[in-house]
Amino acid sequence: MIRIYARISRDEDGNSYSSIENQIEISKSYIKENNFSEEIKVYIDDDISGYTFDRPGFNQLIKEAEPGDIIIIKDLSRLGRNNPHTLLCLEDFASKNIRLIAINDNYDSFKDDDDIVGIKTWYNERYVKDISKKVKKVFMMKKEKGEVIGRRHVPYGYTLNEKREIVIFEEEAEVVRKIYEMYIQGKGIKAIANWLNVNHIPTPFAKYGNKKTLWDFSTVRFILPL
Repeated sequence: MIRIYARISRDEDGNSYSSIENQIEISKSYIKENNFSEEIKVYIDDDISGYTFDRPGFNQLIKEAEPGDIIIIKDLSRLGRNNPHTLLCLEDFASKNIRLIAINDNYDSFKDDDDIVGIKTWYNERYVKDISKKVKKVFMMKKEKGEVIGRRHVPYGYTLNEKREIVIFEEEAEVVRKIYEMYIQGKGIKAIANWLNVNHIPTPFAKYGNKKTLWDFSTVRFILPL
């Protein structure tokens, strides 16, 4: 069986070329061009960072893949952006006689002895770590400068005391900490918004009478300095 795996993180992969649909189309075109005749099954992880390997679609793929199967991905970064885990995954596929093809990296585990595959997976990990560092750095800079996000109101997570000084509003600050925690752990913005809605967390705009009562991509981005 041929198993296509497609993954995207809206934060890491901000272009249409990396879209789930595009990844599947690239994989199916490759299958057709190379005259593969096996049955096809597609596995998807939408808006999940490649730094974590605990992904529903990936977990299902690992559970169902059998010796003799072919796994096709657009490139090695789709498999993962955590270098040690990615290399272990490649070794696991090889030990189980599962063929892995990464189209854009010109990698075929049954044909290539790719000495630079470790460099490629290391680069993919560094990419997502750089994003994490930038988020932390910008957040700390804003905190140190006492910057206010938005022109009309005190930033979410803060309030004004009797002296009109900006101080932490602990109830909202806990939400901000949770958003950052989830983002650093590899959760995508869409996944974070869904979690906030499921747990009935009011949006930053709700207390000002705004009709926007549900978290979405733009609302979470309002919190994260991206």
